[in-house]
Amino acid sequence: MPRYLVHIGPHKTGTTYIQSRLDAARDRLRAVGVAYPATWRAGDAVPSHLRLFERIRHRQLSELQRELAELAVDTDGLVVLSSEDLQYLDADEVRILGDLLGTANVTVVYYCRRWSELLPSCWQERIKHGDDQPLPEFLLLLTSHAHRSALANYGIVLDRYLGVFGAANVRVVSYSNVIDSQVDLAEHFVATFLPALPGGLPATSDSRPNASLAATDIEMIRVLNALHRRRGASRAARSVDGISNAPERSTCRGSRWR
Repeated sequence: MPRYLVHIGPHKTGTTYIQSRLDAARDRLRAVGVAYPATWRAGDAVPSHLRLFERIRHRQLSELQRELAELAVDTDGLVVLSSEDLQYLDADEVRILGDLLGTANVTVVYYCRRWSELLPSCWQERIKHGDDQPLPEFLLLLTSHAHRSALANYGIVLDRYLGVFGAANVRVVSYSNVIDSQVDLAEHFVATFLPALPGGLPATSDSRPNASLAATDIEMIRVLNALHRRRGASRAARSVDGISNAPERSTCRGSRWR
């Protein structure tokens, strides 16, 4: 029976970059007994296991059990699953994940990032997806209710996973410390959680997916979003993560899952 490393993000902690590097290294990983399956990819160019989240959210459990059984036939080592959307599983859904994988066979990895970097980055992501909320307003709303926001209060997500998998099987990594140390994030992930990889990770031409924009550029996009809305376009989702009518579905992109 395989073991599982479940990387649950969250958003804006280099998750896409790690996924891209793992996807490019699939053959090298398999040579050392590690599988990074394509089964639940979000698309040909998107290496996230978004479909795993969707299987659980929509209770497509028979399909998921079949897919896991097929994977187990092909792999008896370590299976790496990675999707930032897994942080949005509620407590019952995390228990479903534990039942499917076997709690003793799972290590959960969660990256945390200091607020001074995370919150402006999430605000930028919202603007890129059509919002027009000024940064001070975004920060005021979120910090005024930080205890209710999974974006600011890491314990909201971690408590769900700790309750199912136990503290011994949950790893919390400081994204900010890794970056401050000028260590490549994906290489740190592999060195910390996976077997030694001869030759290391394959080089990639895209070292910073979803890089932040300059302040002038993102403000220009925000203004254009506001002008677009004044011309009759619907307003993008304005919920701040955890502070909305549907807190479990809100993200730093608004209330959309993706």
